[in-house]
Amino acid sequence: MKSYYLYLSFILTLFLLSSASAEIIYGTQTTFTAGNMSSSLDLSGDVQAASFGSGGDYTVGGIAFSGTTGTDRISFGSGGTAAYNGSPYPDSGDFGLDGVLSSGIHTSPFIDITSVTGQLYDIQLLFYGSQANFGTDRTMDISVNGTLFADDFLVVNNQYVIYKFSVAADQDGIIDIDFTNGSNGDDGNPFVQGIIVTRPQAIPKLTAEVQTTTGQSLSITPVTVQIPTTSGIIPDVGAVLTLEDSSTTIQRDDGSVIEVKQDAVVILNPSVQTDNSIALIRGEVTASVNCNYEIQTPLANITSCPTTQRSTESAKFTTTYSQTGIDGKLTVKVISGTVDVTDRNGKTVALTAGQETVIEDRVPRTSWVLPIDNDKIYGGKTNVFIWTEYPDADSYLLELNLPEPVFHEPNASSAEFPKQTIPLTSNFYTKYDGLIIFTVPLPKGADGIVVEMRLFALDAAGNIIGESVSSDSSSVTVTD
Repeated sequence: MKSYYLYLSFILTLFLLSSASAEIIYGTQTTFTAGNMSSSLDLSGDVQAASFGSGGDYTVGGIAFSGTTGTDRISFGSGGTAAYNGSPYPDSGDFGLDGVLSSGIHTSPFIDITSVTGQLYDIQLLFYGSQANFGTDRTMDISVNGTLFADDFLVVNNQYVIYKFSVAADQDGIIDIDFTNGSNGDDGNPFVQGIIVTRPQAIPKLTAEVQTTTGQSLSITPVTVQIPTTSGIIPDVGAVLTLEDSSTTIQRDDGSVIEVKQDAVVILNPSVQTDNSIALIRGEVTASVNCNYEIQTPLANITSCPTTQRSTESAKFTTTYSQTGIDGKLTVKVISGTVDVTDRNGKTVALTAGQETVIEDRVPRTSWVLPIDNDKIYGGKTNVFIWTEYPDADSYLLELNLPEPVFHEPNASSAEFPKQTIPLTSNFYTKYDGLIIFTVPLPKGADGIVVEMRLFALDAAGNIIGESVSSDSSSVTVTD
């Protein structure tokens, strides 16, 4: 119990110190002052690293940073290189890292990582703001496999920056990172000093194949992994988000085919305890699935060809969920097979081919997107927390608890443990297309601790909005 509260105290501090950058499309940017960068590098797991510019090799935390292109499947180049030129020498907190940051590549730099199709990697790009032009703020655009990941990425003079993102190798087994000139700042010429490439230890066991995609859509997983679905293969975990005028169709390893229409949010495997399932947070999906496949929504759960109604071994049906303010509307149309639609009060409607049902009810709560229930959050990594935006909410309140005792009142109107709450004002998170996205680095040292979480919407005075209740709770296990 004591370790839990010490960890909770540390989490509270980290949450309050976290912020997001508006120029980042995928991943997270973290800025450091002198002496503080080295301790924030993630050097755990299967790691390769490279140092750009000088050709020198350095060691940081026992990890070798090679200055030779092509080493450990990392190739790099540019129109120019630059080394330390008399500006303040880097002070990152580690002598070896200072060497990495003392030189870099600029003028259309590129980095290529050779792997196998679909392999997922965590990337850390390293920057030092005083190199190679002291007194200059620098901007650049960063693209990965042809997709813009950071627009006008800013590196401020005399500051240290780590840009973290995750990506899957393309159909040719390549991760291609390109840097082009930014449009703001004193200098728009890109400059990058080093890279850390990690093959995650917790690689999803299952992957989903992207069959078709139009427009911009992406896959988001719990450890700051944002992967455009054009990658061809995405982890079969986390959320799929389609934007306006975009769509994507994925085939999962169980053979199910999920067509995600525009402006939709879909969670793959919304609980570790439920296989063969998705959650539809908003939008429309058409599912071609085997029996006992479940689609969860804020108003009801839909189960394909349930035992009591089974007449086929598969089903195809369309599920649409929309919400205006706190008024939700669910429509289920069966194309073939049979489905059961069970609302939150336990009432079930059985549908066969050609039939449909509509459920309308109030939804005075926000909905979790990530992390999924009974999943993990990771010590020593930056984790992403995502939930739906509540109408007219000025901020949010996160309540944390050990799962035993559990929250006694589901969807409560007030916090049960006020001393274990974290107010999250708008400067701590990013609003993105109806979602709230909050990233925070979590410390190691609490492996195995289980935390239950839920959210409240707050008004401008910091009070829980009168007609609202808490989100459904989500239980997560800390894993180092």
